[in-house]
Amino acid sequence: MTINKKVGLCIPTYNAGKLFKEVLDSIRKQSLSLHRKLAIDSSSTDGTAEHSLQHNFELVTISTVEFNHGATRNLAMTILDDCDYIIFMTQDVILHNESSLHNLISPFGQNQDILCVYGRQIPHQNANPLARHHRAFNYGGEDQVKQKEKIKDFGYKITFCSNAFAAYAAKPFLEMGGFSNNIIFGEDSEAGARIIVGGKAIYYASSAVARHSHNYSFVDEFKRYFDIGVMNATNSWILEAFNTPNKEGLRFARSEINYLIKKGYVFWLPISLLNLAAKYIGYKLGTFHKQLPHALVRGFTLSKSYWDKPEMRKT
Repeated sequence: MTINKKVGLCIPTYNAGKLFKEVLDSIRKQSLSLHRKLAIDSSSTDGTAEHSLQHNFELVTISTVEFNHGATRNLAMTILDDCDYIIFMTQDVILHNESSLHNLISPFGQNQDILCVYGRQIPHQNANPLARHHRAFNYGGEDQVKQKEKIKDFGYKITFCSNAFAAYAAKPFLEMGGFSNNIIFGEDSEAGARIIVGGKAIYYASSAVARHSHNYSFVDEFKRYFDIGVMNATNSWILEAFNTPNKEGLRFARSEINYLIKKGYVFWLPISLLNLAAKYIGYKLGTFHKQLPHALVRGFTLSKSYWDKPEMRKT
């Protein structure tokens, strides 16, 4: 399929490290011709910005405090205002083959209701068993179209998509409001929820493949899920529309334990249980963040810049 639309790509960056060169090389090798490439860099000090320029990216520099998962991506869409579709990647995503971006954009031509397409993520080669299960659980081998009439089938997970590797139909998505300008985490899921409620669709493209995974510690998981809890608490309409994520969380826990046993990773079971507990406790504390002292909240979060804004500070 030939794509005759203008496609832009944006990567928010901050001290991306050695892996970034491989990320940029994977973009350079794509069969899809990109109209524009943009890096929004949060004042890196390790040469990340310079690497972007060397690969013909436009560069916008912001302070670390200015970064916000939603507002920064809205800024990108404003800058790339002549693009029909805008791809978002993170600085640690390596495109798996030369067709990854082409296959990510292709579904837009199937249905004008599709506002977001997200691709399949497979683990990095150094991924531990927990990271491998996480990718297998969330990214299957079959395409999916998620829309309002399928809420009962998907439940809370119907909102799921990942801006680590996703594309948006720029104009109609912005007409729906774009991303939330002040969100701690999960700007993709919040936007996905509004897409579904608005009667439009999210498409999962299993043939658009990228390598992306993290070997999270239990502390990392606690902080990530604390931020997810904050996001859901501050956007309670999502839970009202799609129910709580409790059922999906239990399904994930059972799947992970079965995966470890089936694959012979029984020594990972204690680590799995610790991580699952950290997720649950972190999430619950996040939902009650307003009752916690600011210093404690700042210690629990991965997104310190979110809490450092004057309006978020409290005693």
